[in-house]
Amino acid sequence: MKVLIVQNYSTNQPWGQLTLDSICSHVVRSCPDAQVDICNVVDGGIPPPIDEYALIVLTGGTFNLIAEKPLPWVQRVIDLIKDVSNEGNERTKLVGFCWGHQVTHHALGGQLSIVDGTRILHKFHKRCVKTNASGFTPLEEGNENFISDSGRILTLQSHPELTGAISRSLIDGDDGSYVNNVRSDSGAELQHNNSQHDGGMVWNRIMRWVLDG
Repeated sequence: MKVLIVQNYSTNQPWGQLTLDSICSHVVRSCPDAQVDICNVVDGGIPPPIDEYALIVLTGGTFNLIAEKPLPWVQRVIDLIKDVSNEGNERTKLVGFCWGHQVTHHALGGQLSIVDGTRILHKFHKRCVKTNASGFTPLEEGNENFISDSGRILTLQSHPELTGAISRSLIDGDDGSYVNNVRSDSGAELQHNNSQHDGGMVWNRIMRWVLDG
C-alpha cells in the first residue's frame, strides 16, 4: 500500500519532523509493508498522481483560508482534494487533520469561521468549519469530524498524531498563536501533555477504514 503525506507547513522547529514521523509510525504500525511518501507543498513540492495512492493524509497548517487569497501551493491542495472527491475515483481515500479538515470543506463548498480562542490538547487551531461541504455526514456534534457519503474522505479537526514531544515543541516555539490564547475557564480538566490519550486508537480506526476498502 502506498500512502502520501501532504505537508501543509514549513518549519525548522522540531515539531515539524516529529509530526511526520508520528504519522508514518501510525501507518506502518497497521500496515508494515506500507510505502509512505511525503510531499512538502509549501516548499514547492508537487503532489504526484493520486491514483498511485491508497491513502492521502493532509497535515495541519497555518495558512489563513478565510482572509487570504490562496497561494499556488494552496490551490494545488484544493485541486488534489477535488480530484479525490471526483466520482470517477474509487481507489484513493483522503484523511485531513485540522487545517487539512478545514481546507477539504473549503475546497468542496463549505464555510469556515474563527474560533473563540479556546485551545485544548490535540486541537491547535484558530479557524474551524462553520458549514460542512455537501455530501458529508457528521460523526459527532460541533462540525469537527465528518465522513463523505462516498466513504472515501474523512476529516478531523483534532490531531491524533500529537505526542507529548510534539506538543512541547509547539508550545516552546509558539509565536503567540496558542499560548496567549489558552483559556482555563472552560471547565475542561487540564492534564500534562504526556498524559495518555486516544490518538493511537483513532489511528487504528483510520487504518481499518483504509484497509477495509
